[in-house]
Amino acid sequence: MFLPKLLIVALVMYANFTSVAQENRKASCARKELLKAKADSTNDAKKFIKQSQKSIARNKQKIEILIAKNAAENKEVNAKYEERLHAIQEQNNELKNRIDNIATVDTSPWSTFKRNFKYDMKELVRIIEDND
Repeated sequence: MFLPKLLIVALVMYANFTSVAQENRKASCARKELLKAKADSTNDAKKFIKQSQKSIARNKQKIEILIAKNAAENKEVNAKYEERLHAIQEQNNELKNRIDNIATVDTSPWSTFKRNFKYDMKELVRIIEDND
């Protein structure tokens, strides 16, 4: 009578230890996947920042060329155009500041930042090309 109870207790304990070990393995795998996702996110952020900085530098060069062209022409006619170019230049500088000042890369805020930044960058490039 004592032996069957002992056997039942041993089986219950074995089942508990087995389930704990499985949970530990699952948790370990989840931690590894999370670390990989964070690394991928960080790599994505670095790549995005590098590409954005190149785009901003190209925009800056194009804006400087447009300003130089405008300066060579009749200043009275192009006063409004010059104001518009300076506004474009300010917008490019703001994008540069935003990309330079991004500090943390959490998934949700990073996705929002990236989406908004891409939209603003496309709009600025479109405006520059419209003025070219």
